[in-house]
This record gives sequence, structure tokens and C-alpha cells, in this order.
Amino acid sequence: MDIREQLRLELTEKLSGLLMTAQELGFELATLNDPQLLNHPVVIKARELIIKLKELYELQKKLRT
Repeated sequence: MDIREQLRLELTEKLSGLLMTAQELGFELATLNDPQLLNHPVVIKARELIIKLKELYELQKKLRT
């Protein structure tokens, strides 16, 4: 296995871990029931992060095919 392939595999592994954590965060955001927290800056930024990570996930899926 050459260095590029090794780096690609390592990147894929790291992205998978990041995306798993983002998915868990997304579940927590989806079940957040306190209306006062829905517009909290941390919640807003977390949602932005989830959207960007979803884009990375879609790219990662394309790499696998």
C-alpha cells in the first residue's frame, strides 16, 4: 500500500469518527425540547456544524463507490 492510499484510509477513518460524533450531536439537537435553548448561539452553531459535516459525509460516500 502506498502512502497516498494509507493517508486516504486514515482520513476516512478520522472522518468516520467525526461524523459518528456529529450524528450523536444531531440526535441530541433533534430531541431538544426547551424552546429557550433552540435559539441559543451554541445550538445554532452546532446545527451549522452538523450541516457542514453532512456535506463531508456525502463526499465520503462518493469515495467508497
